[in-house]
Amino acid sequence: MSDLIKVSLTKNGEVVFCSKYIKLEPIAPSLARKFIFERSTSSFPVLEAGDLLTLTICFVTRLKQEVFYLGLEIYILEFGQSLNQKEFWLYGNICNCENMNYSQGEVDVFKSWQDGHEIKFNSLHVSSIQKLDYIGASLYYSGLSKEIIDSNEFLIDLSVVKVEIDLFYTIAYSLVGERGYFGHDFHTFRDCLLEVYIGSGFNKGISIKFKGRSCLTSSEVNLLLDDIAREFSKYGFNVLFI
Repeated sequence: MSDLIKVSLTKNGEVVFCSKYIKLEPIAPSLARKFIFERSTSSFPVLEAGDLLTLTICFVTRLKQEVFYLGLEIYILEFGQSLNQKEFWLYGNICNCENMNYSQGEVDVFKSWQDGHEIKFNSLHVSSIQKLDYIGASLYYSGLSKEIIDSNEFLIDLSVVKVEIDLFYTIAYSLVGERGYFGHDFHTFRDCLLEVYIGSGFNKGISIKFKGRSCLTSSEVNLLLDDIAREFSKYGFNVLFI
């Protein structure tokens, strides 16, 4: 399988270690955190306590381009390797924690894809944080699409929709495809529609068919669906409920 996660440690401007996966200890009471790296082909780095390292994480997108995810400066306190030598770990203070926008869940979604495992979104628990992680990872993987699948008709199955995030996943899957992104709330949905309009123009003649509205039990999802239907109509789509 192709690598979708690229992790590097840099010391004094020189890359000293590369990995295809990182695991970060959950939130700790101090700035010191433990980082665990999956060993690939890299040898273990030569380090000393007190070293200042730069950690960089990038994802590889649908278009095979690297997109920056996170960069941290880490003051090393301790480091070592697992007994089976398949993992390298380090423990240290994060010097630029204001830049800390890290989601282990998003990294784990990319790891699943990297290992060749698709995630069955509709099988996740209705309140699972993994749903947000999946949508977040899809944004990095696919970005804001400037075009949709070439078709004159799209069928959106509402029978699988239980909460609002399900609706955005289902729309993305139908219009963009697996690992696609079409918003995670109403405002970002509108941004995605605008990107498609800028990239492809007015969508006159293309039908959006919502099937199974009677399956929706949430009043909030029903109201959101009405708003989404109106937005589709504004951009020339022919919206139908069947």
